[in-house]
Amino acid sequence: MTIFASDPINGGVIRDTFRRDTISPGDGPDLIILGNDAKADSVLGLADGVDKIDIQAWDATWEELSIKQVSLRKYVVWYRNEEKLTIRFERPDPDNKPEDGYMLTPDDFVFRDGLPQAQVQVRFESSTTSTENLKGTTLPDEFIFQNDGFRDTIRRFEPGKDVIDLADYNVNFFDLEIIERKPGRILIDIPPETVDDVNDRSGSDGLANTQVEATDRLVLLDISKAMVAEDVSADWFIF
Repeated sequence: MTIFASDPINGGVIRDTFRRDTISPGDGPDLIILGNDAKADSVLGLADGVDKIDIQAWDATWEELSIKQVSLRKYVVWYRNEEKLTIRFERPDPDNKPEDGYMLTPDDFVFRDGLPQAQVQVRFESSTTSTENLKGTTLPDEFIFQNDGFRDTIRRFEPGKDVIDLADYNVNFFDLEIIERKPGRILIDIPPETVDDVNDRSGSDGLANTQVEATDRLVLLDISKAMVAEDVSADWFIF
């Protein structure tokens, strides 16, 4: 259902109808109130810094939203498996375009007060004898990998929100080889351990300077298909 502002000049409150709604704000400041209805909604023509979207009914925090940037003005927001919202901003003045190329911020929403902190979802790889695909949730995720010599993939990775635990590898950030195949697809080669490395950690004796075949490769696919190699930083990882 298409919903227009009741007062397109002075603004006001616009409520969804618990159906698949397309909401068009007016020229004045509008408060768009969305229900928790498990329906895909759209807000088209959001005025940046003027209109706000009230998602108190979702009981969601900013950290619990998954956000895909389609363009400077268009974003798709998911909350768990419950809600999907497409937002398209009004075209910004050329002098007011954000330097980071990202218009959507927490200030565009109204959240319920007093919600608990988002719970980190710990995601273990289930197999150490084959390649594996893990998929991020809308919540903050911690992906824990083991040194198994296989290529693993994380889909719907959210930089700055999710973290990758490589503590099992005995490496640091500067040991990683980071390769950009294309925007949104990053390969991370994790160097193999030597027997000396293994012995140092286990306290056992072995053949010195003999390399254990343990080369791992991690493939990161971000939700917006936008990340590049220069984005990758040490705070994405736990070592």
